[in-house]
Amino acid sequence: MTAGGGNSMIEADVIVVGGGFAGLVAASEIAKRGRTVAVLEARGRVGGRIWTEMREGQPIELGGVWTGPGQDRLKTLATELGVAFVEHGKHGGDSVYIRGEERIVSTPDSGRRDYRKIFGQGLVDAVARLDQMAMTIPPEAPWTAPRAAEWDGQTTRTWMQANMPADYAEAVGHVIEGYLIPQSEMSFFHALVYARMNGGFAGLMGFDGKPHDNEVFVGGTQQIADRMAARLKGAVHLNAPVRRIAVDGTGVTVTGDGASARGSFCVVALPPVLAGRLVYAPAMPPLRDYLTARFPIRGRMRMTVVYSRPFWRAKGLSGSATTKMFMAWDSSMDGPLGALVVQLDTALSRTLYLQEKAVRQKAVLAELARCFGPEAETPEFIREVYWAAEEYSRGCVSACLPGVWSSYGSALREPVGRIHFAGAECATTFLSNMEGAVQSGQDVATAVLARLN
Repeated sequence: MTAGGGNSMIEADVIVVGGGFAGLVAASEIAKRGRTVAVLEARGRVGGRIWTEMREGQPIELGGVWTGPGQDRLKTLATELGVAFVEHGKHGGDSVYIRGEERIVSTPDSGRRDYRKIFGQGLVDAVARLDQMAMTIPPEAPWTAPRAAEWDGQTTRTWMQANMPADYAEAVGHVIEGYLIPQSEMSFFHALVYARMNGGFAGLMGFDGKPHDNEVFVGGTQQIADRMAARLKGAVHLNAPVRRIAVDGTGVTVTGDGASARGSFCVVALPPVLAGRLVYAPAMPPLRDYLTARFPIRGRMRMTVVYSRPFWRAKGLSGSATTKMFMAWDSSMDGPLGALVVQLDTALSRTLYLQEKAVRQKAVLAELARCFGPEAETPEFIREVYWAAEEYSRGCVSACLPGVWSSYGSALREPVGRIHFAGAECATTFLSNMEGAVQSGQDVATAVLARLN
């Protein structure tokens, strides 16, 4: 990898904008076929919304973490790069669910929260109805679903409140917001599209076997991005934010603060809203412009709370907890330290970010103490990140506002001249996940290589 800042023009067959999983996979696949690539990454690191730091031998996971059943592209890539993955929750134990003033402890498989035991068969039946609806959506072209316009014309919260008992709507809504953006902003159709591409709501909630997010990478997810970048040798340019992409009859010129590049084709591997902030010459078609303007990204606060030991295990607890404030899980490695990852609610993240760090961390520790006992209030250290405040991410996950999929969805993956698009949001399987980013990177590489040949 090289640092940006040079004045010379970088030349390659393909210029990739963005050094997250999709961009790195696309560049790797193109390079394997003997074509030259240049990856321009705005940050001083690769990985995008994947971010691991090491502290005292403990991986501090600040971004994407999970893999699981069916995510074969990601697992194959990790194996090729020498990164192992293991099932989460190998120590077992009970999970905690805080429901109002009630503290519910359950014993699900792998220490996961168990909605079936908490809410009963009625919730399972309600979720099955949602999955039947989701199955009518074709992953390659969601906007062609028979009821796309109807479901896309309302928010997720509106539909849930009108069609589900309040406690079921709260449970399903909590899961949806754990993966996506607030229900009050997001199209109900987008929630169905996400479920369709991620094994269904039953799979997300663990009703029909292991959840799709029940495995983690040993030593941290960041290794995958770092090792991909290392294989690309000098083709990855850091600290090189792109500002403008100009297309002419023979190629593409990409310019930015840290580097400029010229190639035959360009792959924009950014979340849609960030892709929409670039200046294009000529301008993007109206449908593409409208899409990126209404495909927002939202950020949550993530805290990794590290203790001298995983004290919850001695109490028979797994480290998994669900409350109105956050979802938490055990991310301890095999060393002596114990670590809990806390992913805060999106709306609460906005509120807490405006408070002093000590105030918000005290609030989180108090809630952890409700779940796991008073020891939770005395960690060794806390590492936090608010993804909405990250300049080159502006959030964790993207989702369409009402009316977007049915009106503008066809522009999501469609190339515009010499410019192709990739990213977790462009996937047709495991949408908005690392597996989806890998799939999108591979697919866009195939499309670009076909045009180069």
